[in-house]
Amino acid sequence: MLLRYGRRGRAYELHGDLLFAGAESVIREITAKAGDVDYLILDVRGVDDTADVSNRMLLGMRDELRRVGVEAVLVDPAHAVLPLDPDVGKRVRHFPDVNAAIEYVEDALIAKYGDADAHWGPIQPEDHPLIAGLPDDLLTVLRSRLVLCSYADGESLVLAGQPAKGLFLVLSGMVNVSVKQEDVRHHLSMFTVGTTFGVVYAVAGRGYDIDAHAVGQVEALLLPTDALVELSATAPSLMLAMLQRLVTGAFDSMDWMTKALITPN
Repeated sequence: MLLRYGRRGRAYELHGDLLFAGAESVIREITAKAGDVDYLILDVRGVDDTADVSNRMLLGMRDELRRVGVEAVLVDPAHAVLPLDPDVGKRVRHFPDVNAAIEYVEDALIAKYGDADAHWGPIQPEDHPLIAGLPDDLLTVLRSRLVLCSYADGESLVLAGQPAKGLFLVLSGMVNVSVKQEDVRHHLSMFTVGTTFGVVYAVAGRGYDIDAHAVGQVEALLLPTDALVELSATAPSLMLAMLQRLVTGAFDSMDWMTKALITPN
């Protein structure tokens, strides 16, 4: 979905003084491409100084973008460039960082262009890509070590500082991965149905430096770290098969990102 429609959102990062000439140049650039986007992110944290006329021009651009069906959002946690409009109906969304703004735009694009077929439904354990199609003998060994876990919306799967728990095979819902720095939470990634979360931490035996929370009701199969250690010694063929699938999944993700970068507007 995002590979196809992700370019309907665009981000601009501004730096330096935003005076009349600079504001005019920014507005000309943005409005010229407004027909290609549905959502626009303006990151103004790097702006040092603005003029009243520049603010009025930005407000005029906001109104024009809305007229043509484009929602503009700001990364301006201090409301330093555009203060809150007294007219609630004209206010733009403000975000503390660009990751939060991108997450909002991605969700909005999925909601706008998605349909019932675009939403991932739950899968059965045997259909998870990490174990689907394994020979019966290997599958029997693996399933005896898997633990079915359920998480309510917003509940934590892992928290920063905790030791590695193992591999999480996501069967339903989504897992939001984020990190909190200086009281600001930064969204990092989202794991959906059919993905495997926690690979690096489980394999390396490293404690978590991120938080992971359920989005919606989440069910996952957990392969605990102690089971991973045991299987590495007692079932090397199973571990090799799983490793090959994990590596394939990682390359598929890289291929998706490459296509997203080179796909023309």
